[in-house]
This record gives sequence, C-alpha cells and structure tokens, in this order.
Amino acid sequence: MRISTTDEVAYMIEMTPWIEEWSDRIAQVIGEEEDEGISLPQYEERGNRFSCTEHDLVAKERDLIVGDPESLQRDLEGMREVRDMAVAELERVRTEAERVQVNLAKDRCHELLEDVKRLIDKSGKLSILLLGASGDPSLADANPYVWVSLPSFAGSQSRSRASTQMLRGQRQV
Repeated sequence: MRISTTDEVAYMIEMTPWIEEWSDRIAQVIGEEEDEGISLPQYEERGNRFSCTEHDLVAKERDLIVGDPESLQRDLEGMREVRDMAVAELERVRTEAERVQVNLAKDRCHELLEDVKRLIDKSGKLSILLLGASGDPSLADANPYVWVSLPSFAGSQSRSRASTQMLRGQRQV
C-alpha cells in the first residue's frame, strides 16, 4: 500500500516539532551543541572541580575532628545529654498522657454515676406521682425506692411465687 503525498506532507507537518525537539535534546546530550555558551565537556569539568572542592572541605573537617579527640568526646557527650533529655521528655509526655486518660475515664464514670442518680431520682418522683394518682392516699407518702406491689397484679404475683416454690420443691425430691 502506497501512502499518498498528501498524507506524507500531513505526517511531516505533524511530526516536525517532535523531531526537532528530540534532535535538540540529542545534540545537548552528546555535546555537539552548546547551551548558554558551555558545552557538555565543560559542564563535566566544572562538576568535577566542584566535587573535588567539596571533597577537600569534608576531608579537612574530618582531619580537624580526628586531630582533636577531646572536642569529639565533648560533642559525643553533648549528643548523649540531648538524647537523655529527649528520652526524659518522652517519658514525661507518656506519663502525662496516661494520667489524662485515667482522669477522662474517671470523669466519664462520674458523669455516668450522676446520670444514674438523676434517673433514679426521676423514677422515684414518677413513682410518687403514680402512687398518688392511684387514689390510695396511704401510698402517696410511700418511699419511692422501696418496691411496693400494686393491687392490680398482686394476685398474679402470689400465684407466680407459689408455682416457683412448687418447682423448687420438686427438684429437691
């Protein structure tokens, strides 16, 4: 199959910017074209010079440290002190966090206890209202926290107790 000239022209128009971009990149990598007036070999030379300078500075610092062991010992002791202070601070923060958790749990328990007391008090007040509304004036002053069997289900309760006692008696036989 033969591609028509029109297709070839359209393809070249579309691909030309891409081809030029990659040609420029390739030329920069192999050093055939200069970038800002400096060729690739010159970049390498500068990089090597910088690396050597940095290496020389590090070597001089190393020699100074090795030449003064007392200074090295002081630095090491200082680092140990800083580490010990950080460990102590971490332990203090850990202890404080545990104390806060315990206090939060105690506060939550105290809140729940207060809620229970409030609910018991409400139930006592409601019991007084119910007993007062039953029409029996002797029950109006009864202690709301003492269980009182109401007349409506007193008979069914005594029957329940009797059947329970009968079952217990049969088991013992």
